[in-house]
Amino acid sequence: MAEDRKQKLSSIYHAASPYGWLILLIAVAWFYVAALIYSKNWYGVYQPRVLIKGLVVIPILYMGLALVFGKLILPRLKDKSWKRISILLIFALVIAGLLAWLFPPPVPVINKLHTLRLIPTGEKNPESKATIVEVEQLRALDGTPIPLDGFRLAGDWELSRNRLVYSGGQPASVAEFTGEFPVGVDLRLRFQPKAGKLLVQLDNVQQEYDLYSAWELGGNVALKLPARAGYTPVDMILSTLGNVLYFLGIASSIFVLILVVELRVLPIWVERLILVLIYLGIFVFYLGLKRSYANFNAERIYGDTITYVQTAQSPLVSRAFWFSDRTFTLPILYKITGMRPDNFTDKDVMRTTADFQTWISAICWAVLGIAVTGSLRKKWLGPAVFAVILLFSLGLEISLWDRLMYSESVSFSLFALVLASWIGLGEQARKQQSQILGYLYLLAILLVTIFYSFTRDTNLYLILSGALVFTLAVILKRIPSHSRKYYLIYSVVALGLFVYQNMTVNLGDRWQIHIYDNLVRRFLFDPEALNYFEEAGLPVSQELQDLSTMGVAEYQGLLMRSELPEYKSVRDWVNQSGQSTYIRYLIEHPDKSLLTPIRQFETLINGSNIEYRYPIFPEQTVPEVIELNDQKVYFRSPLSLGVLLFIIGFGIVAYWFGKDRDHPAWLALTVLMVSIPPMVFIIWNGNPLEIERHAIQIGIQFRLAGWVALFLLMDWLAVTLLAKQDENATRE
Repeated sequence: MAEDRKQKLSSIYHAASPYGWLILLIAVAWFYVAALIYSKNWYGVYQPRVLIKGLVVIPILYMGLALVFGKLILPRLKDKSWKRISILLIFALVIAGLLAWLFPPPVPVINKLHTLRLIPTGEKNPESKATIVEVEQLRALDGTPIPLDGFRLAGDWELSRNRLVYSGGQPASVAEFTGEFPVGVDLRLRFQPKAGKLLVQLDNVQQEYDLYSAWELGGNVALKLPARAGYTPVDMILSTLGNVLYFLGIASSIFVLILVVELRVLPIWVERLILVLIYLGIFVFYLGLKRSYANFNAERIYGDTITYVQTAQSPLVSRAFWFSDRTFTLPILYKITGMRPDNFTDKDVMRTTADFQTWISAICWAVLGIAVTGSLRKKWLGPAVFAVILLFSLGLEISLWDRLMYSESVSFSLFALVLASWIGLGEQARKQQSQILGYLYLLAILLVTIFYSFTRDTNLYLILSGALVFTLAVILKRIPSHSRKYYLIYSVVALGLFVYQNMTVNLGDRWQIHIYDNLVRRFLFDPEALNYFEEAGLPVSQELQDLSTMGVAEYQGLLMRSELPEYKSVRDWVNQSGQSTYIRYLIEHPDKSLLTPIRQFETLINGSNIEYRYPIFPEQTVPEVIELNDQKVYFRSPLSLGVLLFIIGFGIVAYWFGKDRDHPAWLALTVLMVSIPPMVFIIWNGNPLEIERHAIQIGIQFRLAGWVALFLLMDWLAVTLLAKQDENATRE
């Protein structure tokens, strides 16, 4: 029996032997990628010595790959045309190129001679009491300590209590270190009320840091040299070879996965298990990055937080809870996390709430990723799609809000869940599930929709757009007949929700604040508009006009609560005629209500909300890995946005005109695009304050639609091309 097993293995290896050089190259590439993933750190550098230590793995990988190729893949490839294999290879290369762009290879640790200078500028923050500078620790970006006693100290620098300390005497003082270390430096600085400013120079790169803080704490900042700085020709060659191996490792992994799935070389349960393990690995990696936001973004409350907390104090059975000046979804979350008016500023309570929001976000975006991958016909596309959607949710415009006590985090999480439920409903319709399951799924979707709608009032317009698009799809018979009732029920409930929520807006007087803000921030600066409202009965006084010089909280307080006649008369007019007059003004002035938001569309879709970030300590930057990811997945250039628009438009037209009937997910993407114009109109004319923050979802849903559309088109293209090859093979 042992001899038979040896002969069988020998025949398998013999079958793979003509491709031995290719299998060996793939084994080396897989080993290289695995070593990089294992050894790279937060700053994207890795130790080359790990490669030497793990060389023993290459023969094992080679034997395993030879076994897989010889026994499972190569025998089945004989029955397949090379054109079909070439198509699969092209898709593998395209996906690998995308992933290599999103996850660039780490930089090897190559020690070079560098000079580091620490120079106190002698300047300070206006609120600082002195110009003291303290450096607690220094490391190279690979983690190698840089000894503080190795610095040459000049002027008022001294080594005290294992710290480099500048007492603030001579501005020209310099602490200099020359030595061999890689890539850049990580400095742990002391932030304090008596601190000044420090200039850090590393070769020809420099950065200034303001070390003032109202309280004492330590914090790490990094200064990184440009990629390949100081590389010799040999270093460049080795680095280029490493990048080639990196790409080959990713591409070959994807190609092997594609072949395994396409050729059905494994039992279906094993294939699914492999995909599940890949998804779990991606999610664990994503979760680590998601939770890392807590390391560079502190919890923070805002002026609006207390209003949500106060609503959360009302009993669930009370009218005050359901018809408050704040919608109920976020107050429910605050009830769960125990946030109350007497403790909402407590750091532990805020941290608990922030962690809860982080987990909700991670789960909802993962569900969206699963929903999109479940809608694909080629399951080997799934891991790449899942990874990109999770990376998209790591963008600053989404994950930044998880640590802040605002409604954005929950709103974006439920947005992802609503979109996932729409895609899932389309798949339910395509697969003809039982009616019981269909109604249960519809009930779940409606519950998610209600909570999403009552997170922010503007969310209602996405739901209303969904109802209109779904109704149109039923009329045009774009939905299978057995499932049209689910879409019609959803549309009817969504329309009822629109009526009910508008009623709560009026009963909760949530509309009044928007009239006040428009009045003070826009109409007082527009004589034509002010004259229009004055003719409609608005009592205009000098006191009212003086509000234009006040802060938001000050003028809102006067208009909403002051009993002075000049403010009370304005409040009475707003309560009686403000809403109807403003609506009439928008209708009669389309140049301002319609054309102005169109002219400001670039601001609305490209707004940056990094100003809301609350770093844990002063001068703390966003980690490079997060910032680079944000730049890559959240496009901002006109060209990239134009390409996304073309991809989305092409796919939606193909769906509605019958070219791609296999992807009901296009119906959900249609809703995302159709809802953008009304949301632009509502957000611009709704409130003039913090427009970029209010418009974030417009940018999110447009870019998300682009990413999902890209993969749906890739899936459609793969299905179409491979089907043609099968058809040609049958004819032959």
